[in-house]
Amino acid sequence: MVKDTPEINKDHDSDLSRRDFLKVAGVGVGALFIGPKVIKEVTETGATLEKEAVLLGVRKFLIRNEDIPPEIKDVPIANEHFMFADELLKRSLSRYEEWRLKESLPSPFFRKSESYFDSSDLAFGAVSRLPKFYDFMKEFIIDKEGHWVPYKESEGNIASLKMALGYFEQDLRGFIYSEKEKFGSRPITFSREDLGSSYDLLYKNPGSSLVKRACDALKVTNDYQTDCLSNEEVDQALHQEIDPIWSWVDNYVRKVGSPMPDDIFLAGLIYLNKGDITGSLWDKVVLKKLASRNDPLSYHFNGAFIGRTSADDLAFLESVRRNTDLFLGRIQDFYSPRLSANWVAINSRNLELFAFFVNDHEAWQELASPFPPSGYKPFDPYCAAGLYHQDNIMALATVTDPKIVQAMILDEDFYLNTGLSDLGPNPDYGLEKVAADLLVGYRLPEVRKILDKYSK
Repeated sequence: MVKDTPEINKDHDSDLSRRDFLKVAGVGVGALFIGPKVIKEVTETGATLEKEAVLLGVRKFLIRNEDIPPEIKDVPIANEHFMFADELLKRSLSRYEEWRLKESLPSPFFRKSESYFDSSDLAFGAVSRLPKFYDFMKEFIIDKEGHWVPYKESEGNIASLKMALGYFEQDLRGFIYSEKEKFGSRPITFSREDLGSSYDLLYKNPGSSLVKRACDALKVTNDYQTDCLSNEEVDQALHQEIDPIWSWVDNYVRKVGSPMPDDIFLAGLIYLNKGDITGSLWDKVVLKKLASRNDPLSYHFNGAFIGRTSADDLAFLESVRRNTDLFLGRIQDFYSPRLSANWVAINSRNLELFAFFVNDHEAWQELASPFPPSGYKPFDPYCAAGLYHQDNIMALATVTDPKIVQAMILDEDFYLNTGLSDLGPNPDYGLEKVAADLLVGYRLPEVRKILDKYSK
């Protein structure tokens, strides 16, 4: 692991500042609305301007659709640390290259996942039935008159997703799961599946290098051999791999006084994996998923719904919140466009807003307090901590074509958990996280172009 992190470049500005962009676009710095006509015009001036227009549009959409709990004040309009996925990857590789030149490290390289597949593996023409991802984003965010509207009023492409995503999900669950995935490389649904214990991580390893090293130490190469291990053996092997990484992060946080930037985190994983970008991207997913959803010592899952009716329930809820605070004090959120998960963890301290599930009305009826509005979901720190979802999308660029990954995003965020009768963004994800997923997906073709430059 990186013992002495090099001098940190604190300049996180994009190539073109937002102030410059607003000036070029013909609106004041205080304005945030940019209509479709402006987006079309600035797109012609280059990809940087297009990205800025999309980002500003998404933020405006979130401000219009997200409700602010009355006790929370001074809500930011933008996550100052936000970075597009391709920019994050470029910056991480640049940092690794700096370290490589100083320490004679291996060159970074990209290898396709062992479970790699492409569109020819999918039947029914499932992907071709879906709207183009960028067109869907525009339809989702802006109505035909150019107004930023509540998402339920934008029904064009959302309605057209129903049948196409049904076919796509059926295809993904059928052929791909059974024919492509194997022990040590099960990436397709990793982000949506719970890890009940450390055992589950070995079974469901999406392609993580650190999990592979743990399996090598345990001398297991299949599910049957894993069944023969004790809990203590698995926990010990994983802690041996994981604990030094978090110690490195904690040393950085103590030294600098703020969470580690996500690009440094990825660069450090590439360092640890001797230049292996693919294994490092999946390490990043695994580490963040465990940190945000599982106990940091036992690796037991925190639970899909956390009860609130007994003293034991509340004690457990508080322990989960401490784990969430620990994680969000370690790593900076670069994905959320408006509300940084780090900001949410510090400023949203109402326990009623922590780990509440919008779809679970019956559970909430047991409480004395009223059911929180679904628009409050972005202020749930437990939800905000799910940064592994965006990492997972990035890592899926090593598994298949970006267009298929974009379809997978629409499947999970708009179809899988809401059903055919009520298609729309999953309320339990909150619009902030759905928007973060969409923005990673939007730039995923550029992520893949970067990866291909490092093909081994």
